[in-house]
Amino acid sequence: MQKHIISTSDSNSMRGVAIVLIVLHNLIHIFHPLKENEFFYHPHNASGFLNSLHTFSDTLWLDILSYLGWYGVAAFLFLSGYGLVRKYEIGGSAAGESFFQFMKYQVKKIFLLLFLPYLCYILVSYLCFGTQTSVWQALSHLCLVANFWPNQITPGIYWFFGLMVQLYLCYYLFFFKKSILPLLVVNVVSLVAMVLCIYYDQRYPLLYFIRHQCLGWFLPFSLGILYARYNLSIVFEAYWKNLLMFIVGSALLIYANVNAYLWLFTPVVSIALAIYGCELLKKLKYSNQLVIYLGSISAFIYAIHPIVRMVFLGKIHPQTMLSIFLYLLISILLAMAYKPVHGMICKLLNKAKDKKE
Repeated sequence: MQKHIISTSDSNSMRGVAIVLIVLHNLIHIFHPLKENEFFYHPHNASGFLNSLHTFSDTLWLDILSYLGWYGVAAFLFLSGYGLVRKYEIGGSAAGESFFQFMKYQVKKIFLLLFLPYLCYILVSYLCFGTQTSVWQALSHLCLVANFWPNQITPGIYWFFGLMVQLYLCYYLFFFKKSILPLLVVNVVSLVAMVLCIYYDQRYPLLYFIRHQCLGWFLPFSLGILYARYNLSIVFEAYWKNLLMFIVGSALLIYANVNAYLWLFTPVVSIALAIYGCELLKKLKYSNQLVIYLGSISAFIYAIHPIVRMVFLGKIHPQTMLSIFLYLLISILLAMAYKPVHGMICKLLNKAKDKKE
């Protein structure tokens, strides 16, 4: 195996595929019966997906898109852990930064990304559907703590931002330039907690809560840290070997869902698929360029698409490939428009900060 450094293009390629799958998943799983396990494990979801594969169901394409989309989250967390190490440990960008400075930068970055789309979400939901957002709901989102109330917060998609704040916090306190021991300890605690939830509580309310917090997502985040810190590599020089591993990994991802305990490790397999898929995409020049671009605006797509989803579910009721593609296209176009607006807001805030100083 060759030494593997995930470049910016590689990272964007993986993010591009992941964000498309996530956006499609977040629409499809609302109007189409679930056949994937998200925050908790249901055997009938796994058996339903396997049956859809074996019988070539009429809705197989919906099942596959919805099933794979969930694992885009693991890819993003892996790349976040990888990027933090490359930037702050190898690149030295955090030299002299205090904990407060580090967290202020990370929280500000997420808040500025979320603020305008969330206000638009509140406005559109009121104007189009007469839905009023409570002050409590708005504050929980804007304070990036909505994931503590996973059953009560709308839109649930924004839970991811609170998760990222938790992981940034843990990174600086426990992982930044520290030995591997804290990393191992938190992963053992995480896995033990989830195993106990599966073993003792078949209704999974506690597991559902844990899977909305950093405790349920340390594994993919930690793998990104280790991959960057120790120059790990799973890719091959030979194209056919990467293709073979991608095929094997795809089978493992599907069949690991037949068991609740194996399901806990499916993020590991999905990350490997993301890495091998990135290598395979390099052979498809124009497709690779497209997903790299989508990866470069993936944060904006993620922030914008809940608004588009709300309108499509409330007004259009998508069921066909054309309507689903239109939903994806509009999300991308709005994200492209939002990116320069976001950049302008950031510049204005920086200028105001410079004047004060």
